[in-house]
Amino acid sequence: MSVRRSANAIFFEIQQLRQQRIMILVVPVGLFLIAFFAYSMVQQLIFKKPVGEDPMSNAWLMVAGTFYVLLGVFLLWLYFRGKLITEVRPEGIFIRFVPFHRTFKHISLTDIEKHEVLTYRPLRDFGGFGIRAGTKGRAYNVAGNRGVYLTFKDGKKLLIGSQKAESMAEAIASLR
Repeated sequence: MSVRRSANAIFFEIQQLRQQRIMILVVPVGLFLIAFFAYSMVQQLIFKKPVGEDPMSNAWLMVAGTFYVLLGVFLLWLYFRGKLITEVRPEGIFIRFVPFHRTFKHISLTDIEKHEVLTYRPLRDFGGFGIRAGTKGRAYNVAGNRGVYLTFKDGKKLLIGSQKAESMAEAIASLR
């Protein structure tokens, strides 16, 4: 899937889920789920050799095995295909977290009370990476510990993680 920058974008950034700490967790777990449950289903359902000392019934193995194989595939797919796309345009801020958003989420600049560059602790402040909610409000983040922190006129708060937080903040300031 190619992503093209909008013609009128003042700021554009694509961040991908490529942190080594996440890879060390997600890739082995995903591969283990696929390998273990695929192996178990082949052994027990095709070769009629029960797996383990107290094997699941064939029906439950089909259900659980299919679920966990698909979960492993999803985790790997999410890690290698997940990305946060951020654009600042004259119409506002546009965010798309692939694969969860089919289209861009629009944030009107008139709804923003203030914005600031913020260094944060992803796990402590927002519960990790992704689309999160934490003690400091909602967050869209996939990498690093910096972003632009928006405070809205209704009191809500949103962090948009960025590897170019200063540039994003400058683009927002130039339009406000």
